[in-house]
Order: sequence, then C-alpha cells, then structure tokens
Amino acid sequence: MYLGSNCTDTKSTMIKSDIFPTTLRADTAAYLFKGKRNFTTTTLKNTKFLERAEQLEVLSLLENACILPHGGGYDLSDIEDVIDILEYKDRRYFVTSLKTNTNRLKIIRSVRELQFGYRGRGVILKTIQLNLGDMIARLNPLFSLKL
Repeated sequence: MYLGSNCTDTKSTMIKSDIFPTTLRADTAAYLFKGKRNFTTTTLKNTKFLERAEQLEVLSLLENACILPHGGGYDLSDIEDVIDILEYKDRRYFVTSLKTNTNRLKIIRSVRELQFGYRGRGVILKTIQLNLGDMIARLNPLFSLKL
C-alpha cells in the first residue's frame, strides 16, 4: 500500500523497516512511530468496520493491519461528528452533526469546499493512548519555508 509518497507495505523491497512518519504541519514537530498489529476483531466491531469488512471480503487483511495516522488531518470547523454514511449509486454521503446547531444535520459528499484547519498534537497523544505504535523519535523543524 502507498500512502502519499510512503510505501507502508513491510513486505516490499522498497522499505527496510516498520518505522513510519506522522506529520502535523510544516511548522510543528513530526514523529516517527514503529508500527504494531493493532486492528483486532474487537476494534473492528467497536469501529463498526467488521460487517463491512466481511461484505468486502477483506477481514483477514484488516485483522493483521497496522493502523497509524500519517498526519494530523483536517479539523472541519463546524462538523462535530460523522453519525452515518449513506451509499447511493456507488457514491458515499456523510451525515454529520454540527458543533453549534446541535439540532441540525449536514449531509456532505466532498469536504473540498468546506472551511478547515489542521488537527494538532492530540493526534499524537491519541496514537499513544490507543497503543497504535511506539514513538521512536520527535523531529523538530529548524525552519519552515513556504513558497
């Protein structure tokens, strides 16, 4: 599997270790994590992936997966949570709850036009809390150049 420009398939001849980067933003620290097999059947049930994995016949792949965040990800300013995913004619629609108008829902197909920021260090803390991998190093930027 390829994630961005990083090959994450430890069986590939392109990589020599199971240490992967997690970056938050260009001007904040990046982290290196040693991966673990961490997507158990219990985790699949709790994240509601089990039924879908069985339908798509990928259960054995997921049960042996090492799941690590590759970055901080987006923080959608008005979205609280995805409460349902609707599929219609091979397209996905995300039913979301809102942070401020709690009695309203927003259904979106693409997040490209939504206002966003970046999630911060909480992603790293959650990775450690959930025991998804072992932190090997923290890489502090010396400078950041934006062109």
